[in-house]
Amino acid sequence: PPKDWRVWAGLTYPGSSLPNAMVQLSPITEYGSGAGYEYEDSVIYGFAHTNKGHWNLCHVPVLPITGSPNMGETYGSRFTHEKESSAPGYYQVYLEDFGVNVRLTSTLRAGFHEYTFDKPEGRKVLFDLARSNHGVRDWAIRKVDTNHLAGVQVVGGDSIFFYASTNTTIASLEVTNEGARDGNAVLELENGGDPITLKIALSFTSEENAKSNLRNEIGDKSFEEIKKEANDVWQNLLSGIEVTGGTERQKELFYSSLYRSFLPL
Repeated sequence: PPKDWRVWAGLTYPGSSLPNAMVQLSPITEYGSGAGYEYEDSVIYGFAHTNKGHWNLCHVPVLPITGSPNMGETYGSRFTHEKESSAPGYYQVYLEDFGVNVRLTSTLRAGFHEYTFDKPEGRKVLFDLARSNHGVRDWAIRKVDTNHLAGVQVVGGDSIFFYASTNTTIASLEVTNEGARDGNAVLELENGGDPITLKIALSFTSEENAKSNLRNEIGDKSFEEIKKEANDVWQNLLSGIEVTGGTERQKELFYSSLYRSFLPL
C-alpha cells in the first residue's frame, strides 16, 4: 500500500471461498472491522464462515484451542505472517499460543477445517457463537452424536443454521450461558496425534438443509480433495482471461481485481 496507509482499508480477507459462494472461511483479527482481518494485527480470535469484506457477517466463528476460556473472556492466539499462507480456495496459519497448524478450504456452502495440534492431549474447539460483526441476538448448539454437532446463530433478522462433523470422537461439549452474549461452547475431542478435521455446512433455511449441504458438497471427501476442487474452479475461471504486456505489478493488480470481482459483494 502507499506509505502510511493501513492495509485493512481495502476491506479484503485472505480466507477460502469459491466464486459467488455462501461461505467465505476466513480468520478474524478484529470484529467490527469490515473484513474482520487487519494485516497489521498479531492475534487471531476465530475463523468465521461468512465474509463480504464489509461491516456485517463473520458468522459462526470457531477456533482450535487448548485450555478453557472463562465466561465472557476474549480468547485468541498470536500468529505471524511468516507462518501464514493464502491462495484462492485455501488458507493456512500457525497459532502460536495453542500450538496448532490450521488449514482451511471450502465449498459453496461449507467450510473444511484441518487442525494439527503439537500435543495429542487437551485438543479443543471453541464455538464462539456469541460473536459476529453484527449483534448476535441468540445462539444454540448441541451434540448430535459422537461425531456430529448442530446449532444456530441468530444475527439481526437472520438465522444461520449449521451442521458439523468431525473425524475425532467428541469427548464432551460444554456450553456456558447458551444464547447469551457472554457465553460460549467448548468442544473437547479425544486425545490423539492425527490431524482433526471439522466440516461445517451452513443454511439460512434450516438445520436439515445445512446437514444436506454437508452431505452433498463434502460427504466423505478428504481435505486434499476439496482443496484441489476449489483450486481447479479458480484456475479454470481466472485462466479464461490472459493478459500480455505491462509490468508484474500491473498483472498482480489485474488478476487480484479479477479474483475479487467473483466474490460476494
